[in-house]
Amino acid sequence: MGCQHKFYRSIHRFRRAGRCQRSTVGLVLLLVAAYVGNLTRWTLFFDIHFIFGSIALWLVVGLYGWRWGIVAGLLGAISSYAIWYNPVSSIVFILESAFVGWGFYHSPYPSYRNLVILNGSSGFLVCML
Repeated sequence: MGCQHKFYRSIHRFRRAGRCQRSTVGLVLLLVAAYVGNLTRWTLFFDIHFIFGSIALWLVVGLYGWRWGIVAGLLGAISSYAIWYNPVSSIVFILESAFVGWGFYHSPYPSYRNLVILNGSSGFLVCML
């Protein structure tokens, strides 16, 4: 079929079995971006950090599936552990990627397949623990 990925195709058609080399390179670049994005942080007052690895993580979840999203979450968790030396942040990052990725692909209602809403609800659930 060739390597003809266009933005108007649905995610499920993009995830067909015969991926091309370009999509593999894109996956590797996004996995590296998930790791480096958490190392590149923006520090605000009172030692509050904004980390940017989640952007690449949600792109991996949306384009390549929830299993690769967990791998990207694991890479982001490794880099967040390198920043803060706190295993709790790593566990939260992995659980967040698993919850959002699973909810995105296994939701019974198409209107609930929204990464922003799922990410917000996972943050709310993690804060309640």
